[in-house]
Amino acid sequence: MKKKVSVVGLGLLLGMSFGMQAFAAPQTMSDGTVFDAAYYAQANPDVVAVYGTKTKALYRHYTEYGRSEGRAATDPAAGTGASATGTTGTYEDGFDPAFYAARYPDVAAVFTTPEGLYYHYTVAGKAEGRYPNVDAIPEKTYDNIHTPNAPSTAQGRVADRINVFRWKESDKFKALSWDDDLAAAAQLRAEELVTRFDHTRLNGAEWDSVLPSKFNSSHAEIINREYEDPDLLVNAWEAHYAEYRGEGKDREWVEGYINDGYERRTIFDKYYRWIGVGHAHNDAGQPFWAILFAE
Repeated sequence: MKKKVSVVGLGLLLGMSFGMQAFAAPQTMSDGTVFDAAYYAQANPDVVAVYGTKTKALYRHYTEYGRSEGRAATDPAAGTGASATGTTGTYEDGFDPAFYAARYPDVAAVFTTPEGLYYHYTVAGKAEGRYPNVDAIPEKTYDNIHTPNAPSTAQGRVADRINVFRWKESDKFKALSWDDDLAAAAQLRAEELVTRFDHTRLNGAEWDSVLPSKFNSSHAEIINREYEDPDLLVNAWEAHYAEYRGEGKDREWVEGYINDGYERRTIFDKYYRWIGVGHAHNDAGQPFWAILFAE
């Protein structure tokens, strides 16, 4: 959409009152952009003449035209000036602008002063669950996370530990939820792995043929036959990932378990919503695990 508008259209628009429209505070949209509908409407009356004043409609214009035309998604006056390098003034909740900028680069890309960052926190960030300082981040332990709907079994413990693993990587990951149908499919796969340890099933079909029809989108399977204890099972992935990240964890944790990173990519896939875990043993007592992920 071109920025040029007719004189008649603009003249009519100047008589409109924005006070009749209740705008929400600046908010973070699904793509991570911080968007202030009230500012965008007031700064772009030509857009309002065509798209109206609803946030979704205004944001659609911004993504399709406004961004490329150089229109601002938020009031530049709220976030211009020197970079946020430390605290200036007194802020509620122990707000630390340097921490906030470092942790939330999507916000810092728009609000570049301590005052601007604090403005974002008060009008949007706090409601979105963003942390004002490092001490506000809850301690990440293996005992304070429970997978929604998961049973209190070894299988449920694996799901819990995987959710902790994801959370320790980034608090932006949503917790995977337990699904009984997916867990039943995982249990069948674990029992099949006792006979054939492979992503191909006993009947020659691919592993995902076991999935319920409701999981027809993205999905993945992790299999393991090395660890009986759920904590040791996930420890191995965490330790290998730590080694991958250069954090120097004990190499004994990952002995015999160096892989191509498939587990990492699967566990950290942000699109997965559901998890199911199966656990079986052969006659010698060797454990077999099947962990299924689905969108």
